Amino acid sequence: MIYDEEYMNENYDRLLKTDTYIKTFISKVNVPIYKDGKMIATVKSGKDIALYDYEDYIENNEYYFNNFENVRLNHISKITVDKVKKDIKGGLKNVISSQIRMIHLLKYIDDEKLQFNGKEFRVERWNRNHYDKMGLEILQEYKKIEDVIELLDFWGKIKSKENGGMSFHGYDKNFFNQYYKDTKINLGDNFIPLFFYHNDRLISVLVLERTATDFWILHTRKCDRLNYPNLNLYTDIYGFRMIWEKYKIPFYVNIGFETGKRCTYKTKRFYTHSEFKSFHLKFAKKTQTITTIF
Repeated sequence: MIYDEEYMNENYDRLLKTDTYIKTFISKVNVPIYKDGKMIATVKSGKDIALYDYEDYIENNEYYFNNFENVRLNHISKITVDKVKKDIKGGLKNVISSQIRMIHLLKYIDDEKLQFNGKEFRVERWNRNHYDKMGLEILQEYKKIEDVIELLDFWGKIKSKENGGMSFHGYDKNFFNQYYKDTKINLGDNFIPLFFYHNDRLISVLVLERTATDFWILHTRKCDRLNYPNLNLYTDIYGFRMIWEKYKIPFYVNIGFETGKRCTYKTKRFYTHSEFKSFHLKFAKKTQTITTIF
């Protein structure tokens, strides 16, 4: 299968926007709404609603706009964005006030790529050898949930200093507190969590989900990279190596997205196969006079 931009747009909901994917982007103040066992929306403070299902957005459009102050349509493909704009032109009384674009990067992994041969991949090669020799204890279950929360809080402090107060680690804390156990049971072999310990202290965590035979989502990866430089790279290497050793087939990984400038790590590390876009749409209140953005 060629996971190019066109294919990802057409298969976005099936391959990427899984229940787990959505759960890794909501905080403890968001109340989930389910339909037929699928999370279709989350509500914050009873006033703000984030919708994830296009058909439900159309079917219950009037209800949502009459009962919530802020309405968003989150994690949607370019195809869905075009449908929304077409429906607005066709008479749907909504106004798009803002649009956030997220650029996803797909990495291609096989046995040859994991050898990291050549000058181009010398950083990966050194990192792999260095941490392989360190004798880390790598488990598929945490020893206690407090280990995870401690690591996430530590990571959040580091990231907040880098980003001027924004870390978003509360999403991960909520996922592990509220959804992790059920997700692990429900997904079985299609779910790979990894917990990296050194001297009995959790220093890294990785969560991967398989949505097709050769397609995986990297949901979250948090590391103590202050005391363990480039540990994020080794965490990914180990996870990808584990997938290869288990299934022995080339595969693709959605390594994450950027809303602005692409970060060096995501562009330079591993072999980039392709990229595609997803979007958040925010709708204006009906009382506002704003020209629809197209």
